[in-house]
This record gives sequence, C-alpha cells and structure tokens, in this order.
Amino acid sequence: MDWTALRRRFREAPLLPPPAPWRPLAPIAIGGLTDVGFGFAGRDLLFVSSSTGRGVFDCVNGGRVARDHEEIHPDDPLVREGIGPLAGMEIRMAGLDA
Repeated sequence: MDWTALRRRFREAPLLPPPAPWRPLAPIAIGGLTDVGFGFAGRDLLFVSSSTGRGVFDCVNGGRVARDHEEIHPDDPLVREGIGPLAGMEIRMAGLDA
C-alpha cells in the first residue's frame, strides 16, 4: 500500500461538519490512549482504554461517565470488560493491538 498517497488523500479531504444527529463537542484529551470501543446502556457510550486505566464517555454530550486507574492485561486484545454503566459487558475494541 502506498501510505504516502493515503496520507495525502486524508490531508486533502475537505473538512465538513458532521452529519445529523452528530454535532461537534469540545475535544477530550486521553493520554496514552490504546483502544476504543462502543457500548450501549440506555445511551451510546464510548469505552476507552489507556496506559493509565479505563474510561467511559457519553457520546451525546462528551461527558465522562466512569473512570478507573486499574492496569489491565487482557487475554484477548479485542475485548475488554466494561466499567461503570458498562460493567459486566464485554466491549469489542479496536486500537494499537487490534
């Protein structure tokens, strides 16, 4: 694959507002981000895994719903156990190892 051409294509793509019902929110910095996945517990939630723990964010308002600082070494890099409103759920992940 020609990575240079792909990078150029992304950089040259026009910046457009997101389609409805999406809307821009303030950016959220997550240091050491390694993986992300989506879960649903009555609302759309973004589950994130980082080098310093796990977090859950509400996709509608961008607010943090849950956070922990546990170091996780999963057997399967594609699945994480949820926390907060996603506790007890297996969340399919995508990221550095997946």
